Amino acid sequence: MLTDPKLRSEVDALWDKFWTGGLANPLDAIEQFSYLLFLKRLDDRENAAERQAKRKGTAYQPNVKKEMRWSVWKQMKAEEMLKHLKSVVFPQLASLAKDESSFGEYMRGAECKINKPSLLVEAVNLIDQMEISQQNQDVQGDLYEYLWGI
Repeated sequence: MLTDPKLRSEVDALWDKFWTGGLANPLDAIEQFSYLLFLKRLDDRENAAERQAKRKGTAYQPNVKKEMRWSVWKQMKAEEMLKHLKSVVFPQLASLAKDESSFGEYMRGAECKINKPSLLVEAVNLIDQMEISQQNQDVQGDLYEYLWGI
């Protein structure tokens, strides 16, 4: 159960934004939220690896292409950001389906169903506020349970 009232309020706000922004199908909203959370966490992990390499004084070897990084595309103007997600980020996610791993299987058919630039900006801002990477795994699991119950 999602017990943090602040996080619950932020999730509810994002859910409402998705609903009013045209993602009326709950499965689509959960899917898009999941993809965005994944992209945020991917960037957070890359940032941590970069900081660790700097602390150790070693060369940083990126694992994630720059154009896939949340911290890069979230700085774009709304229309450009949406276009970038649709034409660059999501096709690269979907291309992982060629990988025989279970991860690749989950990325098969990945597509950005958000069609309003303003909705994407609001979703990105709300997800940034949630500080999901700072939450423990239990809270992250509770988040998905809460989404299924909305």
